[in-house]
Amino acid sequence: MKTCQAKWLLSLICLAFLAIRVPIMYLQPGGQDEDCYAVPGFTILSSGIPKLPHVPARNPESVYYHADEALYSEPPLYFYYQAPFYLIFPAVYGTARLASALAGVVLLGLVYRLCREIGISSIASLWTVAMLSISRWFYFPATTARPDILCATFGVAVILMLLKWQETRNVKSLFLAGLGIGLGGLTHPFAIVYAIQAAAWVAICSRGWQRLRNPLILGAVAGLACSLWIPLIAMHPEVFRVQFTNQLLSDYGPPLWERAIFPLESMEYHARHLWAHIGTLQAIVVLAGLTMTSLHAFRSAKTHLLAVCLCAWSSIYILSVAVGTHHPTLGYWVYFAALAFPSVGAAIEQLFEMQERVTIPRTSPNFARAGYNNEIRSEPKDDQTTRPPPRPENGGRKNWPFYFAVVSLCAFVFLPGSGLRTLAVHLTHLDDPNYNSPRFARNLIQSMPAQSVYAVDTQFAFDFVASGRTTLLAQIMPQYFQLQETQYDYLILSRYGDQSELERHLTVKFIHAYGLKEDKWACYAELYSKKLPDTQP
Repeated sequence: MKTCQAKWLLSLICLAFLAIRVPIMYLQPGGQDEDCYAVPGFTILSSGIPKLPHVPARNPESVYYHADEALYSEPPLYFYYQAPFYLIFPAVYGTARLASALAGVVLLGLVYRLCREIGISSIASLWTVAMLSISRWFYFPATTARPDILCATFGVAVILMLLKWQETRNVKSLFLAGLGIGLGGLTHPFAIVYAIQAAAWVAICSRGWQRLRNPLILGAVAGLACSLWIPLIAMHPEVFRVQFTNQLLSDYGPPLWERAIFPLESMEYHARHLWAHIGTLQAIVVLAGLTMTSLHAFRSAKTHLLAVCLCAWSSIYILSVAVGTHHPTLGYWVYFAALAFPSVGAAIEQLFEMQERVTIPRTSPNFARAGYNNEIRSEPKDDQTTRPPPRPENGGRKNWPFYFAVVSLCAFVFLPGSGLRTLAVHLTHLDDPNYNSPRFARNLIQSMPAQSVYAVDTQFAFDFVASGRTTLLAQIMPQYFQLQETQYDYLILSRYGDQSELERHLTVKFIHAYGLKEDKWACYAELYSKKLPDTQP
């Protein structure tokens, strides 16, 4: 396939991904953690720094301690990347998700490039990108307002730079890899995964005194990039210390050294949660493809392919050990998927090659001397130049039933859970505000008194913040925010808060319900007023 054709097809895959995902991203209400990840980019436009005005936590065990002044529990790069989108598009959850989706498009392009670098054909590389784009591995991080996908994008860029460095030994590639590590660290702490991989890779592949110099170059450049956070930290150093300590240095389960030596508990924990999210078929296909390709790379001594496979396997261990068992990390695994899916593409390509070899007709007694695999060439005659003999006519034909079987298998594995049914439901009810979260939230806000204080949970918190209403996050967990210790007038619970029965832990009175509770695809909210304490006459 010509390069220009491959680029056009890659562009079509990316456009198809956006066409399927963007409508859902803009029509659905907020999801897990988006009440905190979608807001800081919006506040940057007015104050220049990321913050959570709706989470004025003052309890020192909270990861959002004084987050209404500045947010330090997450590195800031993703929020500064997110902010310009609010200059162009409406301040709704969909716009925050659009930032993640575009990072996902860049990641798809990098995965295609990674496939080509490790020797996969352009057709198989396109297959790889297409499968990844509709997979459950990619769906969640690429369509939610979270920094996972951007951090993974920097990680794959680092791997590409290291492959180039391994081939050319150019110090410039090391500088770029270090820059990618630093920018990834400014995006999300799970950049530690590819930071460790890069340091080990460079140390192993270097010789002599360069085993010390090259990792130092990586570390110095990465550290210099991360130092861009220092001016923000200097504004509120004590707030940074408390938030950063609570987020990353708190004692959750066994210590790090123990998890590193005995990793099975951590790996089992993450495998259990990830398996439930990804699904059995997709998990098995990816792990089987990675295993098959790893063995092939080891036997054939394909160093680039083997290096990527080793990075995929080691990321399972490093990520599981680094996080531990205190919370699932579904979005982080898109980095593993970006490294593992090329192995699936390589495995499919091997199957195609095996099938084609089997279907080559062997009726000719001179087949072995025909040089089909270009191993034996015909002797030139007269002035004829040496060239590979023509491919046997029947051998050049595709075994279309085999190809159809592979396509059907991929569709059977990756289409379920890809969001097509969700898209169909929302497009069918496009004119119904109950299936349009921004319209639903706007109608809800307009029906409320302007001067009141609203406690709102995940699904509509950002809508209230962006509208200018005085908003608090409806959350009672001490490590986040304790709403029960603050003053508010109304409580608004969506399905998220309704499922956790948050109202039972607060002194509130039910007033009215909005939306369609019986349809899980529709928006739904309940309005409560805060009860005044009983007074004795």
